[in-house]
Amino acid sequence: MTSILRPENHVATWNESRWLLGSSCAFLIPAIYAYRVECYVHSVLSAATFLLSVNYWRKAMYDWRRLVDMVFARIGFAVFALTGLYYIDHPVSIHLSYAVIGGGLYCLTTSEQLYIVNDPRWVNYHMVFHALISFEQLYVIYYLGTETGTGTGTCPWSPP
Repeated sequence: MTSILRPENHVATWNESRWLLGSSCAFLIPAIYAYRVECYVHSVLSAATFLLSVNYWRKAMYDWRRLVDMVFARIGFAVFALTGLYYIDHPVSIHLSYAVIGGGLYCLTTSEQLYIVNDPRWVNYHMVFHALISFEQLYVIYYLGTETGTGTGTCPWSPP
């Protein structure tokens, strides 16, 4: 295993953070999809998650951008989780949702543990975390738009 030397006050080197900047782009997919099915609240949340994450990973340092990214990511996670808990009612869908969230949290904690011991594989786990959470966002938006009984394929929160 190779140890990584990071510049002072940097969370990651550019060689590490460029991959996470790229995987942060996955949050654009649910943002666009939510917009297309008129789930504007979720579209704005996913788009903001994308913008804040990309802004942070472009130069990952221990600064205000990291704090803003982490706080907003938690807010977005809470909104999507609560939306999913409220609207997803089919047992198979619930289990799939829990599995994806569980996998995402596993990847996030593994990434943090590997980062602490300076293992370069932390980046891979964090990229998978981004992918799983983006998938979960898509799943919640899909369920909002098609499974809530509206029959229109649009979000129940959309304007009249």
